[in-house]
Amino acid sequence: MLAFRYHGGLLSGYDCVAGVCSTTLSGGRVQTITASKATLASGSGAILGEGVGVHQTALYDLLLTMGLVLLLVLLNRRVRRPGVLFFTYMIWYGTGRIITDFLRVENRFLGLTGSQWTSAVAVAFATIALIRFALRPREPEPKPASTSPPS
Repeated sequence: MLAFRYHGGLLSGYDCVAGVCSTTLSGGRVQTITASKATLASGSGAILGEGVGVHQTALYDLLLTMGLVLLLVLLNRRVRRPGVLFFTYMIWYGTGRIITDFLRVENRFLGLTGSQWTSAVAVAFATIALIRFALRPREPEPKPASTSPPS
């Protein structure tokens, strides 16, 4: 956890008294932050974590998104079927979100967070769409009618 000292008022959602800031999280868990450490306790008072570090998942998201932009720019160099870039984006970002959410401390439903479930559905849908694109040849575009004047 990030330990720091706050001067001049309350942190949003935290009760701060004499350099100790605390808040109640979901499930009755209590997070307490002081200048020297951070503690996460269960509703019954049992210590769940103390002074533990957290992953900078926002940084990981930034790096994944930068890689995604590079991939999409490279894929956009040649004309592709409509939807290919969008479904590629869905697969890359959804997979990255599934992986980085394992590093977050959030509520889980059947072992995954809500974002992971949403991403899993999006990745599955995009994968099926790209497979269908690969198996079905692209239909030829109709030729425009001639614009010559009638005789």
